[in-house]
This record gives sequence, structure tokens and C-alpha cells, in this order.
Amino acid sequence: LTGPPPTTLVSIRSRLAGGADRLQRMTVPDFLRPTHELLVSAWRFAETAVDIRYDAVSSGNVAVALQASSSAAGALLMVDKVQHEIRALLEPPRLE
Repeated sequence: LTGPPPTTLVSIRSRLAGGADRLQRMTVPDFLRPTHELLVSAWRFAETAVDIRYDAVSSGNVAVALQASSSAAGALLMVDKVQHEIRALLEPPRLE
């Protein structure tokens, strides 16, 4: 159950609140849509991870803490993929 205290989780939760919905409402070009959708999913995973983590800390439940950890890991993996895809999109074309 080592991790951020409940006060930190509340702060993180408030900073994440509504972000996925705002992202979801954005209009993005077709070529960016898959990356954008992945970012929205990552944001939602992060929100879920914080909520589950708060429940784990509040209840002292190790099984719930493991679920929170899995959600956080999923969010981080998705964000990493989003960053990779954005870098690839920004890369100038190469002559071959």
C-alpha cells in the first residue's frame, strides 16, 4: 500500500477531473484520430487508477491496490505510445 497519501490523490483527482471529456469533445484531423483516442483512453485509465488507489488507501485493501497499480501502468503505457506516435507524426519525411 505504499504510495501517495489520500490528500495527494485528491489533488491529482481534481487536476484530472473532466480532462478526458474535454479531450473527447475536440475535433481532430482524421490522421490524428487514433492517437487522440488513445490519449483519451490513457486519461481515463489515469482517472480510474487514482480513484481505485484512493479506495485502496481508504480501505487498506491490497487487492484493490494491485488493481490501481495495473490501471496506472496501463495509463503510462498508453501515454508512452501516444508520445511515440506524436514524435513519428512530427518527424520530417525521409528520402529513400
